[in-house]
Amino acid sequence: MKKIFRLIFLLFSYSVLSGYSLDELLDTSQEVVWKYKNPSASKVYVAGDFNGWNNTAWLMTGPDKDGNFIYRKKLPAGVYHYKFVVDGNWLPDPDNPARTPDGFGGFNSVLRVGQEMSGNWILLASTGASRQLYFSGKAMPSEIVIFVGDRPLAKDHYRSRDNYLWLDLGELSGDTLLRLFYRQPGGSWNNFWWWEVPDRDKSWRFEIIYNLMVDRFCDGNPLNNSPIKDKNVLPLANYLGGDFAGIIQKISDGYFDRLGVTTLWLSPVVDNPDTANGQFSCYHGYSPIDEKKLEEKFGSEQEFGELVQAIHKKNMRLMLDMVFNHVDRQNPLYQKHPEWFSPLVLPDGRKNLRLFDERPLDTWFDESMPDIDYEKNPAAVDYFSEVAVYWINRYQVDAFRLDAVKHVPHCFWRALRQKINQQAGLKRHFYLLGESISDRQKIMEYISPGELSGQFDFPLFWAIRDCFSRSIKDFSALEEERKASENIYGPYLNYNCSLLGNHDFPRFMAYADGDLTWDNPSIPILKKVEVDNPQNYQKLKNAFTFLLTQNQIPLIYYGDEIGLTGGFDPDNRRMMIFDNLSAGQVDLRDWVAKLNFLRRTHPALALGKQITLVAEKDVYIYWKKYFNDDVLIMINRSGEQKITLNLPDYLADCEIINIADGQTKKIVAGKLELILPASRSQVWIKKI
Repeated sequence: MKKIFRLIFLLFSYSVLSGYSLDELLDTSQEVVWKYKNPSASKVYVAGDFNGWNNTAWLMTGPDKDGNFIYRKKLPAGVYHYKFVVDGNWLPDPDNPARTPDGFGGFNSVLRVGQEMSGNWILLASTGASRQLYFSGKAMPSEIVIFVGDRPLAKDHYRSRDNYLWLDLGELSGDTLLRLFYRQPGGSWNNFWWWEVPDRDKSWRFEIIYNLMVDRFCDGNPLNNSPIKDKNVLPLANYLGGDFAGIIQKISDGYFDRLGVTTLWLSPVVDNPDTANGQFSCYHGYSPIDEKKLEEKFGSEQEFGELVQAIHKKNMRLMLDMVFNHVDRQNPLYQKHPEWFSPLVLPDGRKNLRLFDERPLDTWFDESMPDIDYEKNPAAVDYFSEVAVYWINRYQVDAFRLDAVKHVPHCFWRALRQKINQQAGLKRHFYLLGESISDRQKIMEYISPGELSGQFDFPLFWAIRDCFSRSIKDFSALEEERKASENIYGPYLNYNCSLLGNHDFPRFMAYADGDLTWDNPSIPILKKVEVDNPQNYQKLKNAFTFLLTQNQIPLIYYGDEIGLTGGFDPDNRRMMIFDNLSAGQVDLRDWVAKLNFLRRTHPALALGKQITLVAEKDVYIYWKKYFNDDVLIMINRSGEQKITLNLPDYLADCEIINIADGQTKKIVAGKLELILPASRSQVWIKKI
């Protein structure tokens, strides 16, 4: 009874201290009304990055007597792109002049929800329990509320003068999220947040993930090579010999040490069929027939145990790729528990195949992959969540990459998190990284303390590729996408994962060379895609500069660090190359390694506030600041540029060092002049 009374008292005290609840302050959603006038139209839909560009999800009502179609929806504050789908035709909003190129020769309309207050909060200094912040706007906000975790900070713990704010945080233990809410009279609340990370070794926010396909990385033991003997299987879609022994070999010879990555994400390692599926073998691992058995083509249990030990001995973390959406038809579970799986044939006689929009939670990816129906089968939820715990406890796994998250219901992801917390005996947070190829709202739907830790940021990935590989978007568009991720993901931004390539998309270099285009997914598999222009390695260097200086956990898809090219699956999954690299490939790999080490030693790159100085067609310049740590990033994708920067007061007088050549520059009275070489990036750190 005393505990309950104390809890009520604390909650009451917190509300008195702040005057606002956290939920109230965090709710930035506003109602949006779309209107399209066309009395002759039959059906009109709204489609955009707020609904995964689904052209049949949001049906507008109408036409009314004036010929208007209308749709209303509440959206969180942010920037969105959209079109109207008018009787099957995609059109920008004729009444909205704000537009951006859509990548197909047309335009998307741009919608802004909510208004950002002019000015930014900057993390200036950190000393003991004291933090100094600066507001760059003309006038300090009139109302400020601060939360440390979910606890309001008492007003006698912070004070302000002019545009400066001092906080007394006391002692903080573990990772702590701080939220600063602010507004002017009559305005809406704005939210500024940052993470305090006293123990970086225990935080996932400083990780750099390297994704490798086991079969495609390194053949360390030729004795276990046994490709499928089927004349219909394409050579590149057969087993190529990569194995656990090969990964151990590369760990031992220091490949990952030199590259500077901290987490190895392995493609699925469980047993898959020895038969072909059409023109493909199951080298990829996504057709499980035994959830607790290792694929013998990759090696033995002893070798896998040695691999885990080798990873941990190098102070790296192990992430396993887990498939919980489906199994292979040959999996005994499909015969033993047919009720656990959704039917292949629907009541109307159609096959339930790849109906991703219509039936996202029970459609089959392929006739060989029965979809697990968790919502109707609690026993299936128990079984597969226990499989996850088995791998954690058996091999001391540190994280999971979760396949096809949006095609698995929430009931499973909640059960998975609960079972891991209760049964895995972990001493730190177990990182669950999801894959939902969708819009940001759908991505955020699965992220919470009770479900996933984070997901891949595919909307930002598409913008990175369009901006750097093909230059069909300006840097101003990339900046808008970056800000959209920051606004919509909020504090979870630092747990989400940014990328510029993975095993489901063609390689960056294939786009950079013009071998294929975004709207051409049917390029013949047998066409050999090679690097046509070695100068395009510089495009990839620029893309890595952006990727590795953002506040999301970066992912490096194996081979991208040397500019490996390739078209659509399986051409984007070629065998890794370690020897006889060109000068351009070595230069690219060395640049990636340099950025990785810089990221691990400068918290501004993983946690810092981004102050964008220039975001134009071909030049992108921004400053990352995390209290006393400062990094300046400059990216140029055109000819040589003479840059003159007028920096804000808090960057007025200091000396900066170019990480590439050690050159130094002095910033005097807030002015910096530089020559930015053609198609190059520069990264400068502030000298302390």
